[in-house]
Amino acid sequence: MAEIASLVIVGRWIGVVPVLLLVIAAGIAGVSLIRAGGMTIAEVLRRPSRLEPAPANPGLTGVFRAIAGLLLILPGFVSDTAALALLFPPVQQMITGFLTGFAKKPSPPSGQVIDAEAIEIEDQSIDSGASRPDRRN
Repeated sequence: MAEIASLVIVGRWIGVVPVLLLVIAAGIAGVSLIRAGGMTIAEVLRRPSRLEPAPANPGLTGVFRAIAGLLLILPGFVSDTAALALLFPPVQQMITGFLTGFAKKPSPPSGQVIDAEAIEIEDQSIDSGASRPDRRN
């Protein structure tokens, strides 16, 4: 709904034809960003990790480019704004830090912890008519 509303509002300000041209240009830019992101990810996967040191998070840069490209393909200016924000390294670092912190958070203990010892008991079969075997402590 926000995407359609943004198209209508911007269309009233600048006209229908410029909005259509902007949507088409954003789609073309999105496809090129997806391609560039995919190439970056492919280079990271092909690089022998032992021979040359990798720059800081090149794979994540490719992932952010690909996500930004997908958002640019969607018609509307809200997703385009989010896509452009994803291309800035400070935004990428903030999102990466948030996801890393979220993944490293220890989960709170659920319920009580019961400390106990296990005792191994020999396998004995009990007949219904037989007397009970002696219990061991």
